[in-house]
Amino acid sequence: MQDHEKQKKAKVVLLAGVLFNLAIGVLYAWSVLKAKLTAPIAEGGWAWTSQQAGFPYTIAIVCFALGLLIGGKIQDKIGPRWVVTAGGIFVGLGLIISGIIGNNPMGVAVSFGAITGMGIGMGYGCVSPPALKWFHPSKKGLVSGLIVGGFGLAAVYFAPLTNALPKAGSSFSEPIVSASGIVAARRRSVSTLVRNTAKS
Repeated sequence: MQDHEKQKKAKVVLLAGVLFNLAIGVLYAWSVLKAKLTAPIAEGGWAWTSQQAGFPYTIAIVCFALGLLIGGKIQDKIGPRWVVTAGGIFVGLGLIISGIIGNNPMGVAVSFGAITGMGIGMGYGCVSPPALKWFHPSKKGLVSGLIVGGFGLAAVYFAPLTNALPKAGSSFSEPIVSASGIVAARRRSVSTLVRNTAKS
């Protein structure tokens, strides 16, 4: 009975990790956003230069790496749940601020690049370790693949959603704000399920 209960909890932690990564994979939508940022004003864009439009993404990648390191260190001390929760909050907060700031390259670089990028790194780096602890070593490859695959699969819905919303809405900021809503909704419920085993 205990083994059955443990397997059930293990699957819950694994599913939580996959769903969380699905919710924070917003980096895959940047190519769509960049095309719209650089589009002429007459076509509904903001006429940013290619360099301006690429800068927030560059910052996000750097902060993503920093978030992995920082999140991992903190996770060793307080466990994954609070780090994953904080990561989700950072992602949602950065996206909301980006939507509010609007046509401001430096502002988006700080909000999306630094805040969201840091949150993605913190969350992404802290969902795999606890899931791996719940499963037999022989299944580490499968568990890692599923969780990382969740991050990659985010492109399946984030990019089309980002591409479609500006056409349906009146504001270019709408796709960013909408994405933050998806993150916030999933982060609150899913992050509480990410936990280490009782022995860890």
